[in-house]
Parts: sequence; C-alpha cells; structure tokens
Amino acid sequence: MADYELHADYNRNGRLEAVAAEHALRGATPGVIVVADLDADGRRLPASVQVGSRVMLDRDQAVITASNDEAVTLRLVVNAATAPAGARFFLRPIGFARIRLRLFDSGGRQLPTDTSRPTDIPIAMPTAPGHLDVRLTAKTLPGSPTGHVSDLETRFSLDGAEEESAFLIRLLSVDAGGRETQHDEARFTIAPFVILDNASVAVRTYVCDSPGNQPSVIELEAAHRVLGVPLLKVPLDVAMGDTWLQDQFQHALMQGPDGWRQVMLHLPRLRAESSNGTAEANLAGFVTSHFPSHNIGVFDDLWARELQFQDYNGQPQRITFRQCDRLATVMHLPIRLAEALIDLLKRIDHTYEAQWPRSGDTTTWTDVRGWLPSLVQEFRRRAREAAGRASPDWRTTLERLAEDAQLRLNQLASRLPYDADRGIVGLPVGTAQIEVSPSEADRIFPRVLQMHHSSNYGGNIEASPPIGDAALGKLVIGNGIVDGERDFMDPDLLRLLYLQRKQPVVQLNTTWLDVGHVDEIMSIVPDRRGAGVNFALLCASSGLAMRLLRAAQACYLGSLSMDHTQNVVQRPSGVLPRLMINGDHPVTRLFRGKVWEHRHRRAEGEETPQVLEPPRIYQDVSQAMNGGDPADPDSGGINIHGIRYWPGEGPDRVYPADITVSELIYGEESMDGVSTNDFIETQYLAPMGDVLRTAFPQVRQLPMPVVFDRVSDIAAWMERPSSFSTSAFTPDVVNLQPINGRLLIPRPYGPRMRLADAIAVITQATSGLDLPSTLIRRIDERFVRTHQLRTGIYWLHRQPAQARTIAGGYVRSLYDGLVDEEDVIAQLRDSFPGASDRDLQRKIIEPNRRQFDASGRLRDGWRRFQIAEDMVDIFETYIHAVAAELDVPLTWIDSWHYHVHAGGIHCGTNVLRMPVRSAGLPNVWSVDDLQYTPTPMEFEEEEVTVPAG
Repeated sequence: MADYELHADYNRNGRLEAVAAEHALRGATPGVIVVADLDADGRRLPASVQVGSRVMLDRDQAVITASNDEAVTLRLVVNAATAPAGARFFLRPIGFARIRLRLFDSGGRQLPTDTSRPTDIPIAMPTAPGHLDVRLTAKTLPGSPTGHVSDLETRFSLDGAEEESAFLIRLLSVDAGGRETQHDEARFTIAPFVILDNASVAVRTYVCDSPGNQPSVIELEAAHRVLGVPLLKVPLDVAMGDTWLQDQFQHALMQGPDGWRQVMLHLPRLRAESSNGTAEANLAGFVTSHFPSHNIGVFDDLWARELQFQDYNGQPQRITFRQCDRLATVMHLPIRLAEALIDLLKRIDHTYEAQWPRSGDTTTWTDVRGWLPSLVQEFRRRAREAAGRASPDWRTTLERLAEDAQLRLNQLASRLPYDADRGIVGLPVGTAQIEVSPSEADRIFPRVLQMHHSSNYGGNIEASPPIGDAALGKLVIGNGIVDGERDFMDPDLLRLLYLQRKQPVVQLNTTWLDVGHVDEIMSIVPDRRGAGVNFALLCASSGLAMRLLRAAQACYLGSLSMDHTQNVVQRPSGVLPRLMINGDHPVTRLFRGKVWEHRHRRAEGEETPQVLEPPRIYQDVSQAMNGGDPADPDSGGINIHGIRYWPGEGPDRVYPADITVSELIYGEESMDGVSTNDFIETQYLAPMGDVLRTAFPQVRQLPMPVVFDRVSDIAAWMERPSSFSTSAFTPDVVNLQPINGRLLIPRPYGPRMRLADAIAVITQATSGLDLPSTLIRRIDERFVRTHQLRTGIYWLHRQPAQARTIAGGYVRSLYDGLVDEEDVIAQLRDSFPGASDRDLQRKIIEPNRRQFDASGRLRDGWRRFQIAEDMVDIFETYIHAVAAELDVPLTWIDSWHYHVHAGGIHCGTNVLRMPVRSAGLPNVWSVDDLQYTPTPMEFEEEEVTVPAG
C-alpha cells in the first residue's frame, strides 16, 4: 500500500469503492470513463416545444452542483503522511485532452492552476491519514475543434493526429527544493459518442409546423398515433420559418458506467429551409433552447470556430463562423451565375460549348469572377439573336433572362469587387470589406464553401445496425475529393466522426448532388427476411425509374396507330393534346395538382435572398411548349396548356407541376441527347452499390425508383464534375423515416396505369435486375386490394391564377390557377379515360364535396382528396412489393413541401432513439478502438490518401 493513492471508478461499475482491487486496475485501458459534461442536469426535457432562450450547459457553469452526474469523483487517499514539510501536491493531466478538463473541490468550485506550473493543478492534501475528494469533468468530446486552428486547409487527414480520448492523471508532490515525486498515476478515457441505427426504439419524433407542410404534419400525426410514439411539433415562431430538422442536429448517445446519455450534435447549419441565401435565423435556436436537460447534452463546438487567413498586406485576419457563412454565400454567386448562363446558352443553342478559363476542374474562383463580364455579354448577344426569330412568349422570356444576367453581374461588381490589374479582391465581411490577393481568395472560397456546405448536415450521416465487423454498427456518410484538392465534407466534422474510433466510416460519393446527402440516395431499413442480417439497403435507382417510365410510354404508344399524333410527335407541344388517354393502355400524368415554387427576390442591403427555381426538366418542357426548342425552330409559340416560365427577379410565383411520362422522358435528356438519369445510374449509383456491397457483404440491396433533374451537358459533366449537380425530380422515396419497424415513405405521385398494364410494365422494367424472384410475383389483384392501391390520395391547395405584364403593357397568363371544381377535374381527369363530364363529377367531386364551398370553390387551406380509381401508381405498387419482400409495413406521407426544396420526409423530421434493452450491445468502452492508417484510394483518375478504418 503506497503512502499516497489516487482512487476512482477504475472497474467501471458506476461506484467509487476505494478498495485495493479497484485501485489495482488504475493503469488498465480504458480506465475511468468520463462522459462530457454537455447537459443541463437541473432541467427536464420539455414535453412540448415553446419559445425559449439558450440554456447554459453544465460545462459552462462556474460552480458545479452535487447532482452533476457527469462529474467523476477522484479520491486522494493519504495512508501515511510521509511527504516532507512544506511539500506541495498537484494533479497533472497528461495528454491532449488536458485542455478540455476541469477539476473542482468538494464544494463545486473550480480548482485554479498554478501560474508557475501551468500544466499542474494544486490540491490541499490532508497532512494526516485521510482523504480528499475532487471532481473531474470533461468540457467536450474527442475530435472537437476546440484546441485546433481552423485555417484554409481543405483536406482531411489523421496522419499525426493526437489521441484525444485517453489521458493520464498523475498525483505528485514538489518539495521545498523543487524536487518532484510521483506518487500515483491513473488512466482515464473521455467517452465517445455513437450513432444508433434506425432499428433503435423511437421515443419521440420532431417535425416543424408551418403552413406549407401541413399535409406532411397531418399524415405524420396519424402514423404516430398508430405507432404510439409522441410527435412534437416545432411552432413557427420557434423554427423561424425553417423546417429541416434532420439537417440541424444529429442525435447520438454516450455511455458511462451509470448508463446512456443522449447528445445532440449541433451541426454547422445556418440555412433556413433549403435556402442558398443568407438567413437571420433558423432552427439553431431550437436546438440550444429545447434540448439541454438532465442526461441530454448539446455539442455546439462547430459553431465556435474562427477562420484564419491573410489579407492583401500579409496581416492575419480572423472571421467568425457566422461571418464565414455570409462570405461563402456571396462568393458562391459568381459560380452559380456562370453555371446558370452556360445552361441557358446550351438551351438557346444546343451546339454551344463553354470555353472555361482552364481545362478540367482546374478553373479557380478568380478565373470565374474575371470571366463573368464576357460570359454575360456572350449570353446577351445570343439571347438577342434568338429573340429575333422567337415566338412572342419565348422572346419575352429571353429578354427577361438577359436583363436578369446583367443585373446579377452588376450586383457582383459592387459586392465582390475584383481589380485584376492591381491583383486585389474585395471580400465583404460584416459591413466592411477585407482586401486579399487573388491567390488567397482562391483558397478562401473552397474553405468557406466547405465549412458551410450542406454536406455537413444531419442528412449526410446514417448508421447501420451492428454487423460482423462492427459491433456498434457503421456510419455511412457522403464525401469525396472535389477538384482533386478538397474533401466534400468539412475536415473538422470528419475529424469529429473518425476520432470516436468505435464505428467504421463508409464514404459514398455524393459530390454530384445539389444537397450532397446520403439520405438522398440510400436508406437503411429493417429486413425481417434477411439471410443472417436484420436490415437491408434501399438504394435510389434512376435507371429503374427510367425503365419504368419508358416501359409505360412504350405500352401506351404501342396501342396507338403508327400515324397517331402522339406517335408522330413525341416532343412537347403547346397545341397538340398532352394527355396520354388514348388507346387501350392509358397513363396518367405525374404530380397532378402540385405546383413548383419560384422565388427570386431583389437583394437588399447585405442580405443575399434565396433563389428557388422550378426544376430544369420543367423549364425545358416549358421552353419547348413555348416555341423555344433549339432543335425544332418551327415548333411555334402558341401554348394552350399553361406550362410557362417567367425568369428573373419578381414576386413569388408558382407553376403547374403535372407532367406526362413522354414530357418527362423528353425533358430529362441533356442538350446533347443523352439521358441524364442513365448517366447517373452508370456513373454514380451503380458504383455506390459496389461500395455498399463491400461494406455490407451479406445485406440485401433493393433499388427504388427516383428520377433526377436534367443536366444540360453530360460530356461537360464528365470533364468538370464539380461544375454540375442535380437533385431528385420525383419525390425521393429513399428519403424515408423508419419508426419502430414501420417505413414512412414520401408519396411519389407517379404515373398510374390499369393493374394489368402496371404489372406488365413493372415486370418488363425489372427483368434482368438482381431482385428476389418473389418480389414482382406478389403483385396481383389481392395485393392491390389489401394495400388499397386503387385509392388515389391527393393534397390540393387553392392557387389563384397568375399573370405577367410584358413590354407594351400586354398581360400574359403565367399560371392558370387551381381554384374550383373545373380546375380539380382538369388535374385528375386522366384517371378516367373516356369518362363523361357527369362521370367525372361523380367520381372526383361528389366523394370530396366537403372540400368545396357552395359556389364550387376549393376551401381555404390544404384539402385531402380521396379518389376511387381503376388505376394504380406504378411507383407506389413496386415500392409496396419491396416493403412486402422485407416484411415491413409502410405508410405514405405527402412530402411535396420538402420535395420542392430538394428534400424529403427524412429531411423534415428528426427522431430521438434509445437502444433496445434486448439488443445485446456491448459496452462501448469494451469495443476496440479503430486504428487508422493512410490508404490510397482511386478517385477521379488521381491517387489520393484517405484514412481507412
């Protein structure tokens, strides 16, 4: 027995016993488990969401209370007081983690450091046999940016990374002569967080309550009543108009000897909705005001960073995290404008080839900024030439596009001045500008974009259940090397995820997506029929989606005569019939009753407003209908179908989203006649499947139909991958939310066909795919009746007609509106080919009479229409068969509000989950730490080095 001993809970049983057997374990790994003090023990988690102020975390309290159960008691035992008179005692933390520790006396007051010994903490040891208790807390998690510098480095590496979890504490004394004596040493570990999979028990779900997403909220409420899980609604005045809960925080768990604690990883998101502009407020305040409570913490360190760089004079500059966000938004404007102009030039002249300042992906930010004036001039010239031979509608559109391009360029000249001759770029920071060199601007832009990119949001982090080589499951994230020089995800966030060292990280390439999230292209769901594993992977497949659409089109056209108009002219027309209701195999439009939103407000002050435009497929179809198809200059300009587009700044407006299968197939092709979605399947989604098969070799993968928006130039996309991106055009059915064994899936609003036709189309589209033989065989009359697949559900909202005034004072219709019975019938009539007006009234209006007032107008708010049809949605039917193959129930959720903002129901909800008691999870500290070594990975034709787990 030593004279002086350091005791703690070395055997991790949740008690300090201060006995010899426990003390003997002080040097064994992992030692004492210290859970980061990120909660607020004096507060309970509220049962509802209300307006509130930021809650102070226990780690920020000057004095800790006796109830702080994250504080670890250290007992300093004096068995024999043998230290010489005048000796002083210290505790010395050893390791990187020491900067994140606090020590307190028995009264809860923090022990100060000795200014002459900055790494040591003086303690008043008893001068006779006895003991002294002190309490230890950790301020943050391993991998936190606290203690690291955020600079312009954009590549992630763990080479030379310090150990941030484990540390030692030494008990030592220093005699009057300055001689040190070490009396004891013990090992400690800061608990990592783990992210549990969707099979964990859901204890509550959050959704924002806003006017636009009421169909989602209503259907989520109904589903949660069945599930018995509380659904908490975040009010509008708390959400600040934002609805993207999944992206704002990632739910995780930390385990101490006394049990699990929850922690919300507050991700670095300053956007509101899917905004690409600046926002005064979003859901950040909700996270910091609602969650901190007993055993529920908030990790907020990613918001406390400052970015360092040099100004034009070589002086160091620091800007805050929020200032970085505004700078990233403004600096991204030249890139977005150049991409938009190139797309438009290609739409005016499909032979146009952009002459970028440099080849490949080597063009810099200042290259683009300097190139823009000539690019705008080129576009205005070509737009004038095209307008001279265009239809009135298309001429007006071209003129407006040219004006908008010049306006955006003028705004950039004032907000981002660039003097190429002097070599000075002005960057707006707050109300001032910081002048930097072009080379520094070229380093700043990718870094601030990376720090504030949506790749850092919660939708880009998923977790699998435990599997053979991962006792706590694996993390799946979206990342990749962009432009051969930077990680897609912020290195600070990558460091945080990797340094937990308990869950292997699987990286998927999501750099080709506008939002860049893994939840856009895959989901992890229960599989009750899996061979040896209890989960499956549902993977977005644009290839399957196009197979279904082409098979449906071929089925329809095959029943028409060869000289039928729709067989002769398969491109969109403003005057020819649109609906595919002829022949023996009719097909309805997709998205009936829905609208695309268009927001493009004028910039004011320092704010950069969001620009939200309809999908490029819609713009392409509209252009063709208005006589602007560059491949068909004789297509005319008369448009009786109301498919129009009004570009540029102006009031918020909407456009009809309904689209035929043939129009979609036309619109998704690039200007060089290549299918965007076939390319995506081959270039991105099929390789994703290979990565997932390697990471999860025994897990079933099932394709889910998702159509992505058009990209104008596939050849250019291959050459310059970072210059193009896209989002789902159809509701993203893999962006789903599993809740206690049930899948809540975005309703696809796909094309509907008669059952026999649907079975034939699905069978043809899936032939040759690696699917279970039982999947398609499930689809029969009984299956359709069981799942009520002939019942169409449509959420409609009254929309007034909109018009625009053009040169000469002429008023042209922009949107014909959705106002009354006649408008509703027009949207849904193709479910009943050949039906008389009386039949349409009886089948569409009369069962939904309560949705109209006495005059036949749609009532205020969202209205739910339920229609008994003789058709089934081919997307819905296939997905129901997938769910049946997994033996998992599903509920359809309208997610259109999220969809028009590039998301889905997973993006709009967030779930708190806890481990199943019978899950058999090991103690986190008993799982071996992952050790990372540099491993070469082939990516974009150059060899790079990434950490391997």
